[in-house]
Amino acid sequence: MTDPFAFWRAALLGEKQPIYEDEAQPGYYAVQDRSPEAKPAKGNRWPKVPCAIWRDESGQLVAERAGKPVPIDWVWPYAASRPITYEEYQFWHVNRRWPEKEQAA
Repeated sequence: MTDPFAFWRAALLGEKQPIYEDEAQPGYYAVQDRSPEAKPAKGNRWPKVPCAIWRDESGQLVAERAGKPVPIDWVWPYAASRPITYEEYQFWHVNRRWPEKEQAA
């Protein structure tokens, strides 16, 4: 059996892979939040929120963005180039913000 998260794991390592619009890949990603309640921040950048893509019990691909179910095409392929770790995904859901990045000394 192949690893359903192979694309995501490779993306986390910085490996370039082909991205196909109609072939969403399971994993954890960051996407822009362009919902009606979101507001662009400084520099006209939309805030990023986490999303997850996985296969449900029936094998169907499903997605959530910021904890709410969404159609796959609302997050894929936009998410493909922004993989995040599971820990970052969890941190955002607990704190409603992203973890601080450590600064190199």
